[in-house]
Amino acid sequence: MANNLVASNAQPQWRDKNFEEKLSPAIDKIYKKYFKVDEVIRSDRKNYVTDLKSKILDENLGIDSIIHLSDGGFITAQEKILRYSKKDYKELTIEYKNNRIGSVYGDWFHLASQLYMFAYALPNEIDLYKYWVLDVIKLRLYLQTLDVSQYIRPNKLPNRSNFLAIPFELIEKRPNIVLFSQ
Repeated sequence: MANNLVASNAQPQWRDKNFEEKLSPAIDKIYKKYFKVDEVIRSDRKNYVTDLKSKILDENLGIDSIIHLSDGGFITAQEKILRYSKKDYKELTIEYKNNRIGSVYGDWFHLASQLYMFAYALPNEIDLYKYWVLDVIKLRLYLQTLDVSQYIRPNKLPNRSNFLAIPFELIEKRPNIVLFSQ
């Protein structure tokens, strides 16, 4: 993969990651609202070739950020921010298969983070319109009770992945999955 992920010919998913990274200050503000945060360390996607720790955390464990707490502990998070134009979908989306044709498991199958931060950005793309911070374990346990195949949606081409699109009305009915929201 090329070192310059910001280039106009970058893969669509990397342009989305650059969009998400631009929103890091807004995400950090949310973490600081609910936790006593010393520092938030994110996967360094721009230096994936040389930063193997970030690559392993992100690709193998679904960890985008490590939230270091003032008491010395930490919390891990996966972060997914969608553009304002998608706000009417009202669905939590998680990559299910990375290759629709084959059986390459997506983020859902190796998600080891403790939190899932899902949000819609404002049109200015520097602040958030709405967000949910979810408990990954409780989310996973709940989704095991559903037939998730009914929520699998294909991604638009040229992307090859598909994703789970779980209506927030289902998730919000279950206690303790949504830890914080606005």
